[in-house]
Amino acid sequence: MAPQKKGFATLHIEPDKRNYLGQTLKEIRKELGLTQAEAAAKLGISQAEWSVWELGKSKPNFDTILCIAASLEIHARDLITRAFRKAGIRDGG
Repeated sequence: MAPQKKGFATLHIEPDKRNYLGQTLKEIRKELGLTQAEAAAKLGISQAEWSVWELGKSKPNFDTILCIAASLEIHARDLITRAFRKAGIRDGG
């Protein structure tokens, strides 16, 4: 696997962690006791669209990540930090 660049450092993400955002969305959804359909309804999208994010077949853009966090009533920083940690990236702040 080719390393991903992060600033001047080279970052290696393990193949099973490539869907770190989707895995994080699934964990948070389950922690909140929501089904995919319920989480999707809070955001105003279809369950199918939410599902492709969790499966890693598609990824939400940054603006959508902010909307996801707001709809689930969590801080966007917490969502992003958890996803980064799954990928082995340390939170610098």
